[in-house]
Formats: sequence, structure tokens, C-alpha cells
Amino acid sequence: MFDTLIVNAKIYSLEKEGEIFSAMGVKDGEIIQLFEKSPENSRNLGKKIIDAKGYTVLPGLIDSHVHFMMSALICEVGTPISEIVKGKLQPTSLSGIKEKVQVFAAKKSPKQALIFTNVIVPSIAEGHLPYREQIDEWLPGRIAMFSTIDGHAFSLSTPALEKIGIDPVARNHNGILTEDMPEFDAEKLFGLITDNFPMKSMLNGIKNTLNEAIRFGIVDLHCLDGIKNKVEEDSGLKFMFKFAGKFPLYIHLYPQIRDVSGLDPYLTSMKSPRVGGCFQWEVDGAVGARTAAFYEPYIGEPENFGTILYPKDELSKYATQAYRKGYQITAHAIGTRAIDELLDVYEKILEDNSDLANKQRLRIDHFEFPSKAALDRAISKLNIIVVPQPGFNWINYNFSSMKMYEKYLKPEIVALQNPLRSIVERGGIICGSTDSPIQSLNPFLQIHGMVNFPIETESLSVYEAFRTYTYNGAYATHSEKTRGTLAVGKWADFIMMEENPFTVAKESIIDLKVNSTYIKGKIVNPIKGGPWKFLMQLLFSKNKKI
Repeated sequence: MFDTLIVNAKIYSLEKEGEIFSAMGVKDGEIIQLFEKSPENSRNLGKKIIDAKGYTVLPGLIDSHVHFMMSALICEVGTPISEIVKGKLQPTSLSGIKEKVQVFAAKKSPKQALIFTNVIVPSIAEGHLPYREQIDEWLPGRIAMFSTIDGHAFSLSTPALEKIGIDPVARNHNGILTEDMPEFDAEKLFGLITDNFPMKSMLNGIKNTLNEAIRFGIVDLHCLDGIKNKVEEDSGLKFMFKFAGKFPLYIHLYPQIRDVSGLDPYLTSMKSPRVGGCFQWEVDGAVGARTAAFYEPYIGEPENFGTILYPKDELSKYATQAYRKGYQITAHAIGTRAIDELLDVYEKILEDNSDLANKQRLRIDHFEFPSKAALDRAISKLNIIVVPQPGFNWINYNFSSMKMYEKYLKPEIVALQNPLRSIVERGGIICGSTDSPIQSLNPFLQIHGMVNFPIETESLSVYEAFRTYTYNGAYATHSEKTRGTLAVGKWADFIMMEENPFTVAKESIIDLKVNSTYIKGKIVNPIKGGPWKFLMQLLFSKNKKI
């Protein structure tokens, strides 16, 4: 007898396209049997019967690139600025930003540092982030920071600049910081928010972020965390190592630390060695900040080709060290030149170790503007996993007030953006992700972006898009034999949806909703109660490896 039998469902296994079942039997958290038709004697087959009432059942979703602790912190002390309101990007001016931040700040302690994210600069009439003097006027005496939608350009208030050691008056500083500036220091910058962050607020942010993931049907988060190069100095990373294994979802941690020897004491907490992501592993910046590295200059900036933030010799040193210790590596590369530099490093490592099959499954996160030669090398030759966020491309293309790529990049470069179809046709693995808090954890924005991609010839089918959020995400962490599709012998991790993604109009995918989320055959309910109750739940929960 099954522990649970789901009947009257449209179960898409995603093992192969078009494979549908009507019922699924679960025992000890594992899928034991799949039925083409719901059995007539179902009441005698399961201890618990779930009548799906014709709902669609899919494998649980996997977000392969999340900055979890930053998402949790911003959930408490920040808010996104630019949002889609009635089909338009709002606000459209600095005065609109002022109104929004003052309303938000009024609800927070005057001593609390604030961060305002997702400013889409091209949609703001003045064409720039707020300057220091403007922030000081809006939020007198407060530590406040604004960031662009890609999280690579910032503007700070006077108290914030002083806190990170910059004298804005003596240097006549307007408060804008980008990664190519000598005074830019990511550790100090994000330390404004993370240092001395109240435990109560941290717990609230973590709880709310987990609940958001559950609401979206996400069962697994690949967490790229850490802003400092030593675990002992990074409170967020320490928390993840101590408690992430107790979260109700699967967590796969990628510590953003260069020197992996510092991770030796923590390897027993991890399912397998993993390292990298952004921050310490950024090869370049981003287009919005005009720091993504290209061979051609940005429009209107003939001397600006972007910035290589992680020099090749240094990148090679730490990547080689990590590979030899058995680590899966991922690194951030967006521009064509940055992707080539990272591929040079990866190719040498894999060739030197006779591993062109890429058994450790090295990744490139973003991989946004590869040349055709880079595509052939990364996918056809080296089998590199790529982790883009096509929801961003969809937003950029569909809102005329944004058009960031078109305003900053030459047409021939814009045409290279996220070649999804070309990757799939070469047999590549694309993993779905949001880069939260850069974008919402909503997976359907990203899936929508893949299916409705701005370059139609590079779009994916609904089946292919959902595979990026299921099987491919599991593959990226060597978990594809136990999760990622609905098949006999795999864990019963699944979601139920009232609407069927395979039959709704493709223009409506972004509006899809998840009714319920299950892990190992059991429903995952939102975490209730206050922060201290949540902490007690963590303390007494069973620990899993991350």
C-alpha cells in the first residue's frame, strides 16, 4: 500500500516530452508507481488519497542562482524601486523614487541602514541614480544605498560613504560607485547592511524568503553566498553553514570564497565540494553599470570596454586549486571578453586533467553575450553548464523605457544575448535561475522569458524551459538520479498547479501560480510564527547536508 496516492491529475514527468500520467503512488517519500489512468480501487491502494481534481503536477522547481542571505537581508531593510505597474515601469523620475523611499524609510528605525534595489536607470527621466546630496535631502542623516537593477552600480548617502571610509566632501564625491573605481570595495559596501544586523531581522528575512520560495513551488535553492573571503568573518555564510541544512527546502551552498583551503573545516556540512558565484568570483561587471567586459566600446563611451575584475592569472590560480581539490566551480561572466577569459581558464584546467567531459560540472553563471566561437567551445567542446536569467532580457525588450542593451551596446552585440536555442541545439545544459535579489524569486518570469525570448529564433519550448528549472538544476548538483523529474525510484518532489503551463497561451506563462508544493510526498507549508519561534524550529530540526 502507498503512503500517498495522487489521483485525477495531469502528471508531466518531464522525463521526456509529452509523457503524462494520471496517478502517482508514493511510499517513504519515493515514487513507487506511475499510472496512465487513475486506478478504480484507489481507496484500497493508499493510506492517504489526494484527489488532484484535474490539476497539473510537475517536478518541484530548482532555482540555480540565488544570493540567499542577501535576499533575506534586503527583504527586511530594503525594497525594489523600479516595478511593473499597470504594464509600465514605475517610477519614471527621481521625484517618484523620493516619494517611494521616504514612505519605506518612515517604517524603519532611524538607526537602520537601508538598501533600495532594482533601479532601472534608463527608465528614470534624469538618467542616473540619485546623487549623494539628493539622498541626504530625502533621508537626512541616514545610511542609505541604492543599486541598479543588475546590482553593479550604487549610490550612497554621505553617512554611508563615511562609514566605508570615503570623505565625500574632501573628494567632492557625488556618491556614485561602480566596480571599476579604485575606491570600490564590495566587502565594505555590503557590510553597511550585513554588519551588526539584528538577529531578529535576519530570522524574519530568512523565513520570508523561504516562504516566498515555497509559494513559487521552489524545492531547491542553489545559494551563492558570502561577501568576505573567510567564513569566520562572514556572519551570513556562518549562518548558512550552521542552519541551512535545517531549512524545509533542499539547499546547495556555493561559498563565494576564492581560497578554498579556508573551506576545509566545513566540507563535512556539504553534499559535495562547491565554490564560486559572484563577488569574489566575478570576472566582469554588468551592462547596466557599463562594466561588463567586451571587445567593442559602449555606445557614447569610446574608451570604455568594460572591466575585467578578476585578472586571468589570479583566476587561474584559484580555479586550478579548487578543481584539484574536487570542487565544482562557478563564476560570473557576462561580456564577450569576460566569457572568453573564463573559458581560457576552464579549458586549460579540463585539458590538463583530461576531463573534457567536465565531470566536476564547472559552470558559467550569466553567460550573457558569448560569441559563436565561445558557444562552440563552452558547450560543444567543454560541456560547461550555463546559468542565465532570461526574464531580465524579456523585461529589457518589452519596456521601451528600459532598452538597456540597445542604449549601451552596438546592435551586433545585442544580437548575441543569451542564445538559448543555440545552446540546446549543441546539447548544452541551461539551468533556470533568478539571481535573487536582483530579480524576484518568481520562476515563471524566467520561464516566460525563455519561451517569449526577444530573439524569437533563440526561444525555448515550454517543455525545454521547465526542464531548465527541474532536471537541469538537479544535474548541476549531481542530483539528477534522485530528483528533477517524476520517475519511479526518485523522490516525490512536485508541485500542483490549477492552470496547465502546456496549454495556456505562451503570453500568460508569467501569470502562472502554484497551488501547493511537496517534498518527498509531503506538503511544504509556509513557516508560521515570529522569528524566535522560527529559530527554535531550526534548532530542533533534523540537519541535512548542504
